[in-house]
Amino acid sequence: MATTQEIHVRKPKGSDVTLFDKVSWRVNSSCIKRTLCHYERQITTQGDLYTPPTTFPQRLRTDEAVLQYLFAKTDIPLPRSLCAFESIGAFFHLTEHVSGIAMSDLSEPNKQFVKQQLVQHVKALQNLHSDTPGVPGQQLLCPPLRVNAGKWRVNSCWKPRADLPKEDYVFCHNDLRQDNVIVNPISLKIVAILNWESGGFWPEWFEMAFWELAGPNAVLEGEVVAIFKIATP
Repeated sequence: MATTQEIHVRKPKGSDVTLFDKVSWRVNSSCIKRTLCHYERQITTQGDLYTPPTTFPQRLRTDEAVLQYLFAKTDIPLPRSLCAFESIGAFFHLTEHVSGIAMSDLSEPNKQFVKQQLVQHVKALQNLHSDTPGVPGQQLLCPPLRVNAGKWRVNSCWKPRADLPKEDYVFCHNDLRQDNVIVNPISLKIVAILNWESGGFWPEWFEMAFWELAGPNAVLEGEVVAIFKIATP
């Protein structure tokens, strides 16, 4: 156990900061995301031990599976998934580094140009269909963190219900915030869409235009009820 200051001193080289639930950094042409080791669990300012959600290894597995699937099925700009593995009590996911800046750092007029591209990429995602919800190649699915935050569900992975009637589900990112969109600062072309940890086949209306918001997204009306209808923890 360690304080935030102690963790910051011991953070991996190339990392700006160790968060309460994961750490990420760049090594040459690769980006690394991993869950925290046991000794990295942090003590809050109130003196309490913060335990990261136990779903984070599965979320990184989802990120890997989605990138591999979309690389094979679409031309959406993505960082290439290099490998994923467990070591030192943590789960690692390595992707290629894609140079650019976050959409959130652009001026409002430039953001409008990027938004037009995003709409087209979302259409490409929604051209992918499945009659069951979930993640290609994975038995478990992880609802968006906005649905699970602050509840017991934050520590749960889900499975599609066995008795679920066949319906039409489309591929969703589920967290298309401006920070997850990387663009070329000169051409303003989208060069990578990041963080597919909640991606997969979901009801079409789950993919809301969160890129229109300046800050974090919020739970959609009816979203929690819908998840319980299609999956079970």
